[in-house]
Amino acid sequence: QELLALIDSSASVVEFTRQEGRSSGDGDVRLMSCFADMSQPETVAAALRKYRVKGLFVSMPQALTSGDMAACSEAVCQAVAGIPGGVKVVRLSSYAIEPSEAAPRGQGALGAAHLSAEEALRQAGVPFV
Repeated sequence: QELLALIDSSASVVEFTRQEGRSSGDGDVRLMSCFADMSQPETVAAALRKYRVKGLFVSMPQALTSGDMAACSEAVCQAVAGIPGGVKVVRLSSYAIEPSEAAPRGQGALGAAHLSAEEALRQAGVPFV
């Protein structure tokens, strides 16, 4: 709902979910749910193409291991890199993932997984923030 309030009235928001057949439930035709599983890059790529996604907001649960997070990030990178015309990626990440003066160790393996995902996007030429 928050995204719908921010975008052009002719645009829509597509929620990717691993729960097939899920309905957005609020009745707004600009809000849709679509099956896509980051452990299956082909489902993400298919959903991106089907809905002609221009911007992808990616948030991963903290419950993932750093290895799972890196694998999911790689899957997103693979899926996005193959879309003609490109997709802009907005990574919703954690505070202090990088080592800094305020957090000298960053977030360890979790932070390293975030940073490797960003590097993979950079290497693939995918625009992201």
